[in-house]
Amino acid sequence: MRLEDFRGGRVADLALQVDGSAGMMPCAFHHHAQQAAWHTVNGILRFADEAQDGRVDEQIGVVEWWRTVESQISLLHLLSQDEHQAELRSSDRGPAKLDARIATKWASVSSWYSDGRQSAPAKLTGLLTDLRDFRNSFEHSSRTDERQRSHSRLAAKPAEANLADLMESVAICVAVCQWTRYLLPTADLMPQVWSPTADGGVVFAPLDKVAAECWFPVYSSTLQARGMTSDVEMYPEFGHIAGSAVRAARVLIRHEDERPLPPMTNTSAASQQVVDWGAKQPGQPSPTTFVLPDYRRMRE
Repeated sequence: MRLEDFRGGRVADLALQVDGSAGMMPCAFHHHAQQAAWHTVNGILRFADEAQDGRVDEQIGVVEWWRTVESQISLLHLLSQDEHQAELRSSDRGPAKLDARIATKWASVSSWYSDGRQSAPAKLTGLLTDLRDFRNSFEHSSRTDERQRSHSRLAAKPAEANLADLMESVAICVAVCQWTRYLLPTADLMPQVWSPTADGGVVFAPLDKVAAECWFPVYSSTLQARGMTSDVEMYPEFGHIAGSAVRAARVLIRHEDERPLPPMTNTSAASQQVVDWGAKQPGQPSPTTFVLPDYRRMRE
């Protein structure tokens, strides 16, 4: 049996099911939000000199918050295309093309669902643009390219970003998702993010609630403990689009794999094999030695 033949939906995948529409639309924004939340929680813990779960990267966290809003905007734009093709609205002007740039999709979403009566506040669009530009500088050009942010408090150079920029990206994501959260009559599109519990479990709650009641208060108290301050805080709510999708829709969570893997018939000892490989490498450091990656080219 080839592993490739077992491709398909996995447990905890999310998708949007729309009445009267064939198939389902994957909710990628939820999965990006979980990755972003991981970097955010552990970034705050590292700033507080407490134990973290793995290697934290504030810059990657910012990028994941961008991907959260980008994928949600794209999902809502795809839904508007579905409505347009089904001729569910009387508007003569259809939504933007499927392959449009994200800024065009953003404007199109507000216009389509409000029947042309509403556009996003300029400040909110500016925040979204700054977050996009940070991500583009980070992934598509030099991280040291300096570009002053016109609307947000994000770093001019992604290479210099720290926890303040990660918290700023949280604030931007919350503001953007507040604008779009009620576009489905039967669902709340504010991303649900995880938060750890004392017994080692997790709880899920809306991003705006977690940010306002947990992350930003902890951020503030940790700054105070270090004798520091920060200009970064959550933005006042910009409101939400005064309209909604025509069809009812639900966010569904897969409770089992679409193509379950065959059970293990032998113990693979995978973790031990990984550890054993590391132990065989030259220059094995002691457990207390701080090790750096080595990019030197070794010529033979």
